[in-house]
Amino acid sequence: MGEPRDADLEKLKTQLDEWNGELNRLEAEIQKAKADERNRYEIRIKGFVKKNW
Repeated sequence: MGEPRDADLEKLKTQLDEWNGELNRLEAEIQKAKADERNRYEIRIKGFVKKNW
């Protein structure tokens, strides 16, 4: 009687693992985007400073 329940639990664990993997991938993309944006601002600031000082 425990087998269907065990199979259901395994399916749920697998789904959670997939979701966790997707969340980790999305978080990595967010961090990369933040770094890219920060780099763009640094370039703009350096250009502004060079141009105005």
